[in-house]
Amino acid sequence: MTSPRFSTGNLLDKDVSFCYGSYYNSLCLFIDNIHNLKLRFDNSQEAIEECKQFAAFNVLTQQLLLILI
Repeated sequence: MTSPRFSTGNLLDKDVSFCYGSYYNSLCLFIDNIHNLKLRFDNSQEAIEECKQFAAFNVLTQQLLLILI
């Protein structure tokens, strides 16, 4: 379940406003470490775009996100 702060807009500095983008959720951290992506972890539009690009081009990640949703 997504943290309530994502619906209120009170994101933490290291949260990414994207599916499972909570810094403390760790899913994005694990994906980043496994694939050595060096993703940003902040509230920037660039961080959101990095997550979108990775999800769009990685079928395994899309399947994992669908399972978790």
